[in-house]
Amino acid sequence: MNFIDWLSKRIFDKKILLIIILITNLVGTAFGFYYYEYQFRTSPIYSWIFIPDCPLYTLLFSILLLIFLIKNRLPAYLSVITFVGLIKYGSWTVSTIALYSDYFLSPTNFNLYSILFFAHIGMSLESLILFPILNPSKKGIALIFSWFLVNDASDYAFGTLPYLPSNEHFNFLLIQSLFFTIFLSLLLFWICSHRSRYSTKTKKLKS
Repeated sequence: MNFIDWLSKRIFDKKILLIIILITNLVGTAFGFYYYEYQFRTSPIYSWIFIPDCPLYTLLFSILLLIFLIKNRLPAYLSVITFVGLIKYGSWTVSTIALYSDYFLSPTNFNLYSILFFAHIGMSLESLILFPILNPSKKGIALIFSWFLVNDASDYAFGTLPYLPSNEHFNFLLIQSLFFTIFLSLLLFWICSHRSRYSTKTKKLKS
């Protein structure tokens, strides 16, 4: 058992840890939706699903943990899309704060965005506890790839990404977003293939 497997099992075996993580994510989710309040007010309703990237996936993660606490199971599709969203948008926010550090980490904004910087590192890392239990199907991977590709198009072609201080690093952030969409989809495909082969071998050994 590697470290990530051990960590995941440890957390899912400890109800108190799950509750602490759940509460932390719910607080972060509530603040995240509040953070986008102005963008919601100035954007058409049909675009709202593409606006709150980080709080949307911390909300889904909270729902996953709640389902596990109640039913002791994790829905497969929800686990996979949450895993991708946590890494993709957590990393995006960390990069954005670093790239625009003159604005986000200025004396005026330092207290808020320094906290958000580390909070989004945590957001990316907490996805790791889902990794050992991921069981994506090829059809599911295609749907998830399409969803995040549409989200990228909405953000960078139609302006639903969070407001930036300037367009100086716009192209880099676009490339990063596309990279994560493609890379994480390929990772899911590898998991799908790898775990399918493992399951087949296990069945042969048991027969």
